[in-house]
Amino acid sequence: MKRIVLLIFGTVLFCCKSEKSQEINVRTNKPKQEFTVKLSFKTNKTDMFSFVLYNIEMDEFQKKWIQINQTVEESETISSIEANFQNNISNSFRINLGNKEEKEIEIKIIEIMYGEKSIVISPNELDKYFKFNEFVIQGGASGKLITKKGQNKFNPIMYLKAKYLSEIQVTDKI
Repeated sequence: MKRIVLLIFGTVLFCCKSEKSQEINVRTNKPKQEFTVKLSFKTNKTDMFSFVLYNIEMDEFQKKWIQINQTVEESETISSIEANFQNNISNSFRINLGNKEEKEIEIKIIEIMYGEKSIVISPNELDKYFKFNEFVIQGGASGKLITKKGQNKFNPIMYLKAKYLSEIQVTDKI
């Protein structure tokens, strides 16, 4: 009789553990909703680029700002940098193109990802996806960006248009 009770108890215990491990696997297979930006480029000057995600709603009273800085080196070859904002997202994102000195930046590709959705931006599409402030000029067919000082000020910035951030945040309902 004791053996039967132990056998039943062991079977129930094994089944519960098995269900629990399956439940854990289901949770870990769910894709992470992380906001990531990858930039492939080359530049003729060393400087500090910043990826800035701002107006991130914490609650109805608070918003936060996340800035990821990356030193970029002068290079004849394509370099890549990546910023991962984890699960933070908003409709306000920009790339600061360094403020030490004027430079030329040749963008190869920009990839913006949130969860499973992504936007891949080629050089000839930059003006479709980004607004540039007065310190950035897009030069011709090459898509080169040229940063220029103006009135003793220098802060070149590319703003991602909010509608594209809104599009990648929309989740498909299944």
